[in-house]
Parts: sequence; C-alpha cells; structure tokens
Amino acid sequence: MTAPRTSPTYTFHPNSRLRLARDVVSVICMGWDCLSLPYIWAWNPPVSLRWSILSGSMCVFWTCDMLMSMNTSYFSDGVLHTRRSKILRRYARGWLFPDLLAVCFDWVAIVFDSFF
Repeated sequence: MTAPRTSPTYTFHPNSRLRLARDVVSVICMGWDCLSLPYIWAWNPPVSLRWSILSGSMCVFWTCDMLMSMNTSYFSDGVLHTRRSKILRRYARGWLFPDLLAVCFDWVAIVFDSFF
C-alpha cells in the first residue's frame, strides 16, 4: 500500500510575526491612500519624482499583499487549513476581486501617468 502523495505547502501562518508586520504596514499604507487620494483628486498637484516613487511603491506593496494573501493559511472552526487550494478558494470567495480591481486601477494609473 502506498501513502498518498502530499506536496509541501509553504504557506504563511496566520499568527506569525511576518503576518503581523504585513498587517501593520497595510494599515499605514491604507491610511496614506485614504489621505492622498482625495488630495490628488481635489487639487491635481504636479507629479514629482518622489510622488511617483511613493505611488509605485504602494502599488508594488498592494500587489505583494495580494500574493501573500493567496498563500496565508487560515483557521476555520479551530482547524488550521494549509492546503493552497482551500486558501485560494476562500480568497476567491472573499477579497480577490476587490483587491484585483484596486490593484489593476493602480497599475493602469501608473502606466497612464508615465506615458501621457
């Protein structure tokens, strides 16, 4: 009799220090986005190199945040789920589409700002 094949999952633990650090940085980035976007929409300031770098950094962070969310285990009824298929299914049913929409708009804005 052969044991079932399992592959290592290499997922992030939901209670790890890395996850805590990501959550703290996410709150800071969310605060920045909430303060800067109304300012940009209201006064349309000139784009500087510093502003472009910060904007690109935020976009890269949110993209990496999506990838990390797709690879973070979760608890359900006291059980830790580490199978990537379950993690992706849960993420797809929850935050995937709002995250994808926001990140795509950010990348499109960066591309248009750099070319036009």
